[in-house]
Amino acid sequence: MKENRLWLFLHIPNFALDCIRLGAEESAEPTVVSDGNGTHAKVYACDKCAQKIGLYPGMSMGSAWALAGEITVYERDLEQEQAALEGLAAWAYQFTSIVTLEPPNGLSLEIGGSESLFGDLKALVRELIQGIASLGYKETQCCVAPTPTGAEILGRSGYRKIIRTKASLKNLLADIAVENMGLSEPVTKMLRRIGVRKFHECSALPRDGLTRRTHKSAHTAVFDLIERALGTKPDPRAAYVPPDVFDRSLSMPSAVDNTDAILFPLRRLILELNGFLEAIQGGVQTLNITLYSHSMPETKVVLELLHHTREIDHLMELLREKLNRVVLVEPVERLRVCADSIQPLATSNLNLFSGPEKTSTNGRTISWYSVLDRIGARLGSNAVQGVASVAEHRPELAWRTRPAKRALDDKRSTAQITPEPQCARLRPLWLAKEPIPLETVGGRPVIDGVLRLEVDSERIETGWWDGHDIDRDYFLAENSRSEKFWIFRDRRNPKLWYLHGIFS
Repeated sequence: MKENRLWLFLHIPNFALDCIRLGAEESAEPTVVSDGNGTHAKVYACDKCAQKIGLYPGMSMGSAWALAGEITVYERDLEQEQAALEGLAAWAYQFTSIVTLEPPNGLSLEIGGSESLFGDLKALVRELIQGIASLGYKETQCCVAPTPTGAEILGRSGYRKIIRTKASLKNLLADIAVENMGLSEPVTKMLRRIGVRKFHECSALPRDGLTRRTHKSAHTAVFDLIERALGTKPDPRAAYVPPDVFDRSLSMPSAVDNTDAILFPLRRLILELNGFLEAIQGGVQTLNITLYSHSMPETKVVLELLHHTREIDHLMELLREKLNRVVLVEPVERLRVCADSIQPLATSNLNLFSGPEKTSTNGRTISWYSVLDRIGARLGSNAVQGVASVAEHRPELAWRTRPAKRALDDKRSTAQITPEPQCARLRPLWLAKEPIPLETVGGRPVIDGVLRLEVDSERIETGWWDGHDIDRDYFLAENSRSEKFWIFRDRRNPKLWYLHGIFS
């Protein structure tokens, strides 16, 4: 094993309890997780409130009920724990490319190669712990060591240290109790029976003597673990590979009957999605949210964005708008977030000067994409449309609406688009949907007074092939207040004048 490799073991002691409570805020009532629902069920995990009244892991549930009276009890959900551990591994992939699952409540990360990216190991560990806390895992223990097994043994024993050398690792491992070495219960009992209490006592045992006194599998397990922990034997780990899609579900501790209560667990999943996307340098443009009830069909909420993103606040703002329009017929028991179309998120260069893509509201700089996404989330996707020019001489037919997403995509890739023909003549910013008839005085058009016409005119005569032919002479006109208009005279009836546009 390379000497510059460092392994971080992430240990979450109350992982089973945290997995259940990810969908709700922490309760003040004592809460425990049982390992079953039969007469022999025991307390598997308990929160601090339960510990204060005397409950502890391993206590029988009967004793717990007798001691506490009123407690909140959840039965352990192994499938949910495995899914949560895999989701946490995908999130942690942003810190390193080597992450391994350490069931039931841990992860191993090779972080030697990531140290320079975060400045130092303390900064990396601090950012990792803060991120995990934001995901809803209350208590986390991290230990860094040159070997994965050594880091795991120390981490599960409560050590929160950064050990860089194998010599320091050996000294710290020496006093670890055999119960914390990760050996099976029968092997641990065997070691206790022959008087072995500490790690250094295990490593001092004569191999031949232990081989004669114990079963082959027992002494093999002991010496194999010691050698892997000290780094004298290779310790290969099966690296976790993130999936191609993000698909995570979260069960509510209790059913919720309003969409505001869904935002809390939803943010936890969006935070997890953000870490997953950070790891693979991707972004999403479509998010599928599914709400599950007891008996009603699931409720689907689809969030479509104008561009790929992984910004947490932006996604949550749009999801809040979407959920405010959802009417829950029945309380929600489970929440699912799926992003199955993930695209690479290209990095963007910063402009030396602020460009047209940004606007500022209340001191916060946001992109036009974000503004349009918010409008679409609140009013519907059809409320946001782009405008495109059409190769057509008739002004009222020279443009068309198009989906905003397509308009923005075309803008981002203008180099690949053949420009549509542009008229060399001056055109007004505001164009009437239909020409507006004008009053005349002595045959001259009037808008707040008689208009003065420029001498130069533009004749448009076209459309004979589709039944909407026109024959017009267009003029730039100005009134006494220096307001400029675009008007025309119908050549088939020269007495009729029309207003078609206004210049800004």
